[in-house]
Amino acid sequence: MHREIEDIFGRKVRFTDERKKHLEEDHPEMKDSEDLIINTLQEPEEVKFSRSDKTVELFYKFFQTSIVGAKYLCVAVKNLITDYFIITAYYTDKKKKGDSKWIKVEK
Repeated sequence: MHREIEDIFGRKVRFTDERKKHLEEDHPEMKDSEDLIINTLQEPEEVKFSRSDKTVELFYKFFQTSIVGAKYLCVAVKNLITDYFIITAYYTDKKKKGDSKWIKVEK
């Protein structure tokens, strides 16, 4: 089974049960964080291309309070043009280097 989440670009991104299990087992700090993942996909501060795999987009959003303190949440999405799915999600102190696909403009 999987859930489809519409991202900021209007694409349907799959979030599979297998990926949820991966997060629970390999990134226990991400347990019960589906709402934050959805929020990051829909309202990111920046979306970057992965330097190691150009078909992976990194969605970043800063959360002042998270289970691990003030951190960015990074949601990695595989872009196969007609198929989009979450690979992983994790908290980080800083964004990875790489080209930006999209940056939020403050009004």
